[in-house]
Amino acid sequence: MVVGAGEDTRQVRASAWISSMSERPRSDRPRRLADWLNPTGAKKVHSLVDKVYKRKNLELAWIRVQRNDGAGGVDGQSLAQSWNGDMRALRGTTIAGFPNLCMIIGPNTGLGHNSMIYMIESQLNYIVDYVATLDRTGVAALDTRPGAQQAWCDDIERRMASTVWTTGGCVSWYLNAAGRNPTLWPGSTIRFRRATRRLDPAEYELIPQRQGTGR
Repeated sequence: MVVGAGEDTRQVRASAWISSMSERPRSDRPRRLADWLNPTGAKKVHSLVDKVYKRKNLELAWIRVQRNDGAGGVDGQSLAQSWNGDMRALRGTTIAGFPNLCMIIGPNTGLGHNSMIYMIESQLNYIVDYVATLDRTGVAALDTRPGAQQAWCDDIERRMASTVWTTGGCVSWYLNAAGRNPTLWPGSTIRFRRATRRLDPAEYELIPQRQGTGR
């Protein structure tokens, strides 16, 4: 069975997949990501987006994230302005200049093999430790150090250089205008799992609480 058209075409090797898409949810109340991360009800981790059913919703959400809808980073720039067509992030999850912004399937987390679910789970582990670090230290926010982000991206570039994605002079949608591949992860999923097992506070600037605000 083939689903989609053009670049979005995918083979689905399950005869019951289409019929399952029309089934009603077993629960009238969708289970939030926060509930999944906190089965005891501690509510220390809050989901920014609880549910997304349609691809269009994802596209609109991504546009809003890039624009920041006026919020901007510490320098007042939007994420799109900061990246300027060249996405970069630390461990594919946090971006220098954007305190407490954590993203799933960020720069250099895409795969040409294996399961993206495994990558997402790895990032969720990292984000949970991120929030735990905020709670443990009592700071208001964590901001990725530019040097840490640059070192991470440089290492990815070094390992990406010998891959099929960048050698041979081929042009593909994985490469940006500068010829850099900000999309794919150039290693094994196990290596990414180890790299996101826990947060290293040394890679972040700890932003203290404002006196009298508790924020």
